[in-house]
Amino acid sequence: MKWLGSRLREDSGVILLIILTPSIVYLLMWNKITSYSPSGLASFEKIVPCNLSQDLLSRFSSDSALLFSKLSEVQLKAFSETLQWGLLAVFFLTGTFAVYTFGRALSSGDIVNVVVLAGSRGRALIEYSKVLIVYSAYLSVVLAPLLKFMFSTYTVDPGTRGVAALVVVLFSAALWGVAVAMFALSLLRDHASAILALVGVVLLSMTEKNVGQLFMPYNNVFFWIFLDFKTRLSPYALSGTILLPLLLIGAYVVFERRDLG
Repeated sequence: MKWLGSRLREDSGVILLIILTPSIVYLLMWNKITSYSPSGLASFEKIVPCNLSQDLLSRFSSDSALLFSKLSEVQLKAFSETLQWGLLAVFFLTGTFAVYTFGRALSSGDIVNVVVLAGSRGRALIEYSKVLIVYSAYLSVVLAPLLKFMFSTYTVDPGTRGVAALVVVLFSAALWGVAVAMFALSLLRDHASAILALVGVVLLSMTEKNVGQLFMPYNNVFFWIFLDFKTRLSPYALSGTILLPLLLIGAYVVFERRDLG
C-alpha cells in the first residue's frame, strides 16, 4: 500500500479530489439545510439558526407550545433529509474517486504493473481497496465535526454520540460508493458504466421509502445508533447494509477471475 500511495500522491487530480471532496459535501449539505422548505410550511418560512428560533419563541409566547412543536418537527425533518443528501454526496464522490484511481489503472494497463508488484490480481484489488478505505476514513473524520456544527446551528445538536454515529455512517456510505464502483469496474472495466452504476444507486435511493432504504440505508443506521440501538432497522435497511460486504466480495471474486488483457 505504501508504494501505491506514493504513486497516487504524484497525481495532481488525486490530490485535488482529496482536498475538494469534504468542501463539496459540506457546501451541498449547507445549501440543502438553509434552503429547506417542506410542504407543511408557508412559502416564506424556512429553517433558521436555533438561537434565532428560540428568540422567536420568546417574542410570541402566546402560541409558543404550538410553534415549538412545529419547529421541532421541521428541524428533525431537515436534519434527516440533509443527512440523506450528504450521505448520497459522499457515496457518489467517493465512488467517483474509486473510478478515477482504480478505473484509470484498468484502462491504462497500469494495473498489470500493480498485479506484478502485489503478486496476484486479488491482492492488487486489495491494495487499491486499502487506499480507498483510508480515503473514506479521512472523509468521515473530517466531515463529522463540521456537520455537528452545522446541525447544532440549524436543527438539533447531535452531541458526542451523534458525532460518533456520523463518523460510522459517513464511512459506510463512502465504502458503499467504493463497493459499487469497484464491482462495476471489475465486471465491465468501463468508466462510464461505473459512473452510471453510481448514478443509478443515487436515483434509486431517492425513490419510494423501502427502495431508498435498500440502496442507502445509512440514514436509518444513524438514528439506530443515535437512539442507543433502541429502534430496529427495517428489513430493507438491514438488507442494504448487507449489500456492502457482498459487493466488495463480489468485486474481489470477479476481478480475480477475469483476464486483464
